[in-house]
Amino acid sequence: MRARYRSIPLLSAALLLLASAAVPASAAIFRVGAAGDSACTSTTIAAALLGAAFTAEADEIRLANNQSYTSQRIATGGQSVTIRGGYANCAATVASGAGTTLDGSGGAAGPVITIDNTGGSPRPRIDLTNLTLTGGEEGGLKILGNITVVLDNCLVQFNDPARGIEVRDNASVTLRGGSLVDNNGMAGAPGIFGGGIFCDHATVDVEDAHVFNNVAFGGGGIYGTNLCRVELARTVDVLFGNPGGVFQNVAQLGGGIYVDGGADVIAQPYLGQSIIHDNQAARGGALYLTGTGTSGQLHDTAIDHNEASAQGGGAYVTTNASLLMDRGTAEWLCPLGTRCSQLTRNRVTGSTLGDGGGGLFVTGAATAVLRQTIVEANVFDFGS
Repeated sequence: MRARYRSIPLLSAALLLLASAAVPASAAIFRVGAAGDSACTSTTIAAALLGAAFTAEADEIRLANNQSYTSQRIATGGQSVTIRGGYANCAATVASGAGTTLDGSGGAAGPVITIDNTGGSPRPRIDLTNLTLTGGEEGGLKILGNITVVLDNCLVQFNDPARGIEVRDNASVTLRGGSLVDNNGMAGAPGIFGGGIFCDHATVDVEDAHVFNNVAFGGGGIYGTNLCRVELARTVDVLFGNPGGVFQNVAQLGGGIYVDGGADVIAQPYLGQSIIHDNQAARGGALYLTGTGTSGQLHDTAIDHNEASAQGGGAYVTTNASLLMDRGTAEWLCPLGTRCSQLTRNRVTGSTLGDGGGGLFVTGAATAVLRQTIVEANVFDFGS
């Protein structure tokens, strides 16, 4: 008589294993803080990132403010993760008070955070929230490759002599939630472009965020090149106020923004206005556009109260580049009664023959089209 084998338990175990594999694991939370805090999972961000690398989900790393984060050189890339600061300790479940400062001072040369997914696939997303990135000898944040990065309520500041943010090679970065990029860069150094933000073949979206008080030779606030796309969303809420935008930056060329190499700067705000104001340069106080295929498409935008020492107090457009300023479509809802598109109160201070264009200077087969745009109070000693 043959022995009978019971296969049902084996089949049940296999089905149970298959079912459990089909249920996605939940994202992990890693808590970084002081060594004496028993609720922490690690004391360093690097260790938390290593732990997150072993999971397939978009994990979260929470930073407690019960220790300082100095000499920071953080590297990550091919994983989706959120790094969130502002927790009082590792047991806290809600961020409160000030964010967390990641300071690169005293560490090895390099940005405070480098995010590199060059050649990687698929495209992960990294969220940086409630953080201050400062003291980087080679910048606050460097982003490379096939990756999306979002900064929410972050400060990128006092990274000197380097730029604040560098984004290259098909990467994209979005700044929102009142994020600030300020006090970065090196004044007047030849070859230094993009004191606040440097963009090369990538995308930068300044969305309810501000870029101010940065310095460079070209593009004190933002520099875009090699098909970069710079997007300016709402920086002034015309219903409730909230001025900001790209302002008080300084450069030789393009105090606020400099774009070349077929790059585009596009402003299309919703329920408000983009503003580029109080920037300074020798040419192009607010904006400098140059090169075939390079364009500025500014809808519902104010270029206001900028200054140049030679040409183009508001904007300087040259070498086959193009500029369009107009009132946006009804779809974008710039409220009636507001000065939606304006080129106003810009100034050229120089008096040398050939200087001029208090509001706008166009040369070198470039073009500029202004439609439904207020042009007033632009000043040059010998005319506007």
